[in-house]
Amino acid sequence: MASGLMSKKVEAKYSEQLAAECLEWIAAITGKDVDPNGAMDNFYEQLKNGVLLCE
Repeated sequence: MASGLMSKKVEAKYSEQLAAECLEWIAAITGKDVDPNGAMDNFYEQLKNGVLLCE
């Protein structure tokens, strides 16, 4: 039950615009092909394994 409450808090604070800006910045810095869609699912998929963040 606590994780459901936490998820709602995260979703309430999530900004697709800021996520898209972050992905665009990562693409510019790394030169990698990054999907800049700021949807929460895409943001998670792009960053979940940590490889892109390490580059």
